[in-house]
Amino acid sequence: YKDYTIDMEMEKGSWVDIGGVRYLLQRIQFHSPSEHMVREKFYPLEIHLTHQGPDGKRLNLALFAETGKENPAIAAITGHLPEKNGTAKKITLNPAALLPSSFGYYAYQGSMTTPPCTEDVEWRVLKKPVALSYEQLRRITGFVGRNARLEQPVYSRTIRETNF
Repeated sequence: YKDYTIDMEMEKGSWVDIGGVRYLLQRIQFHSPSEHMVREKFYPLEIHLTHQGPDGKRLNLALFAETGKENPAIAAITGHLPEKNGTAKKITLNPAALLPSSFGYYAYQGSMTTPPCTEDVEWRVLKKPVALSYEQLRRITGFVGRNARLEQPVYSRTIRETNF
């Protein structure tokens, strides 16, 4: 695990409603390669949108990213990468613009993927990847390096799947 990533703290106001509970977006992180694997396939990048509910419970939305056309939402990030790690720059980003066009997902109870790897996190791994241009992927993965947690065993977790 590499000790840095692009880690963006969010202003209050962005949220997702899951099962009638509003989870506020706390941060967005980028991991290369993907930390989740589907049907033995990894993606070059995975984007985590970390949310927190009113009871303190965490919900992570994970988005796979693959090479395609330029992504305007990602352009706001790649155009403002810091010169070196730890140097924060302010950007304006609409997190909803990062989401794919369909919302089918895999869901399971797990943990955060960065230390201290807090347990009892609800995961929603969206099935449809988002497209980034080759240059956008190169800029982000070049900045974060290989910072993905190694593949973890499923153990006794139940993985649920939706198709919408």
